[in-house]
Amino acid sequence: MSFSMTENDKINLNSLYVTASREMETELIQEINSNFYIDVSLFLDKIKAEEYDNVEIKIKDTLIGISLDMILLLIKSRLDKSLKLHTTKNLLDIEQWMLDAYRKFEFDKDVIINAILHGRYKFIQSVSEEFKTKLVVVRFLHDMDIIMGFDLSNYGPFKCEDIATIPNKNAQVLIDKKIIERIYPS
Repeated sequence: MSFSMTENDKINLNSLYVTASREMETELIQEINSNFYIDVSLFLDKIKAEEYDNVEIKIKDTLIGISLDMILLLIKSRLDKSLKLHTTKNLLDIEQWMLDAYRKFEFDKDVIINAILHGRYKFIQSVSEEFKTKLVVVRFLHDMDIIMGFDLSNYGPFKCEDIATIPNKNAQVLIDKKIIERIYPS
């Protein structure tokens, strides 16, 4: 059985539950509206934007929490089925994007484990060094003076909201200090 909402249907907690339940009832990936996650996002955004009193705030937070649990369950179920059945039929584009990232992670993990098991320590050192100095895109949350990169180059100075590329290891330190946030290009 496939399920597809029409454009007139609105996402609410019940329709989210129905979609997640139908997905869990079958071993096949169910057909859902291509805008499903956008509609869910708009539904949650609307709930968050509404103002409530104390008791209603707890209800709103619970509603958001339940919705998040159902979304996570739905995504996990659909991706697990895709991996098990070796198909992307009925997966939405955003789910395929997540699946691609997962497959890349699995591939990279296998490469490293294989290198460890076969004594390819120079490869492991090379990957580690490349990881430290690989340039990543970041957004500055605070002003920052010039920094010395792990690649021994100078970067900066930066103003709050600047977008820049800096070495990954420097970025990790500044993320931990909440000075920057990482931007993941598509």
